[in-house]
Amino acid sequence: MEDLEAVVDSLGLEKFALLGLSHGGALSVAYAARHPERVSHLILYGASALGRAKARSSMSDLEELNAMLTLTRVGWGTGNPAYEQLFTSIFMPDGKVEERHWFTELQKKSTSPENAVRFIKEFLQINVQDLLPRITVPTLILHSRGDLVLPFEDGRDLATRIADAHFVPLNSRNHILMEDEDAWRQFLVETRRFLGVSELARVDREDDRSVAQAKELVSLLERTSEIELSKYRVVGSYTRYDEKTRNVLKDLKQKIVAGLQSSNASKHENYLIWARPGSGKTFFVKQVTETLAHPKPKTEKMQGSLERNRSNVEYVHLNLAEVEESDARSILSATEKSERPSLFFIDEVDGKSGKSWPYETLLPYLDSSKVTPRVFVLTGSSGDSLAEMKSLIASRPKGADLISRIPDNNQYEIPSMSLEDKILVTLANLRFAGRDTGRDVAEVEKLALYYVAKNAGLDSARQLREFALRCLERMPSGEDRLKFDHLFAPGDQANKEFLFGARTVVPQLIDSYLAVRD
Repeated sequence: MEDLEAVVDSLGLEKFALLGLSHGGALSVAYAARHPERVSHLILYGASALGRAKARSSMSDLEELNAMLTLTRVGWGTGNPAYEQLFTSIFMPDGKVEERHWFTELQKKSTSPENAVRFIKEFLQINVQDLLPRITVPTLILHSRGDLVLPFEDGRDLATRIADAHFVPLNSRNHILMEDEDAWRQFLVETRRFLGVSELARVDREDDRSVAQAKELVSLLERTSEIELSKYRVVGSYTRYDEKTRNVLKDLKQKIVAGLQSSNASKHENYLIWARPGSGKTFFVKQVTETLAHPKPKTEKMQGSLERNRSNVEYVHLNLAEVEESDARSILSATEKSERPSLFFIDEVDGKSGKSWPYETLLPYLDSSKVTPRVFVLTGSSGDSLAEMKSLIASRPKGADLISRIPDNNQYEIPSMSLEDKILVTLANLRFAGRDTGRDVAEVEKLALYYVAKNAGLDSARQLREFALRCLERMPSGEDRLKFDHLFAPGDQANKEFLFGARTVVPQLIDSYLAVRD
């Protein structure tokens, strides 16, 4: 108990979640009973309030415990197959061969045989039952049904003695859960739900894919000292990290612009874009429009020409998920009187799935024979691909007719934002928003970028933009570096928790900065 108190005090932790594994559960109970004001959540896995010597009274039970002590004294960490088979069959009966060898190596590195015997003797004598009624902090208890080290009944007993404890049985025989079993994934889900931690706003080990992504992200941040945003710019302040994606979107932008300048009135420039929510499709179209509305000429002569072009382009935004039929018809009919080239952005074209009017309303305008250029950009996110969205649209009244008005080479999928894309969007927002508010964001702490990239709550350009604005507000006057601390309000618990994990997992990103240029 004194060791745990010393660790907590040295880290300066005012309040924290406490996870007690196996016999560490009893220690966690004792700490939470003594310091309830410092424990925000108590989580007990494979734990017991009683040591085996206290819980077992029969002679055969005691003989079994003595035999285990003898085997530990002579076989701990030796790699002896007989001893290894005994312990692994108890601690991880469903473990693979390499996992059993890992457990033996852990024994060698953790302590000596003599100390192991002393530990086990102390574990056998544990009794914290009288402390259980004093636990007042939120408590989650998880226990494997087939646990042979500390029986399932011990976990259930804890749950009945701790007021309002939530008990979760796990379908496993392992005392040490294996990463490829469902019980481990259930453990993660239940623990994160209990703590209120989002799936990506954490520093931990997950499935192979997320581990690989995290390693690539850390490697990128480690080797990058400066980012020039213009190298990744598609249009306006819209950026993409992947070169192939960037070039596809640049081609699409050029086609849209060319369509507005076309002299061929019989050519219908209709486009269909699919992307998952938060992928930036809406922002992309808006940035294309922003470029048309706010050109950046190189000479005064070009200025006059582009100003005239700007006044000749009309932008119409229609979100089918939000607008009603009468309003949609009114907006579209009003454009019939315009003699200017028009860019129509039909957002959520797959919305209003229970209505028949959207496509009936759109079709006449997609077929319009007006002499002035018209470009329709239709975007949606239903299904898991462009093909699935088209199938869903085609199943609706006039949906197949709508799809037939869009050439195959005018249909696009925009990939979801990668972790690298989230970094670029964050940097772009910090630079541009900083400039608008009189702040020059010249450097950003790499740990801050790592946090943003891993945070599942920041998965769209809009969220990242709003987050960047809040961070800028917390930057001190005269500071040109955005630090990890600026991501949070003073005293934010998420700051401390993430930083605590980062000190172990990604210490190289702390106090290391990345320069950002336009």
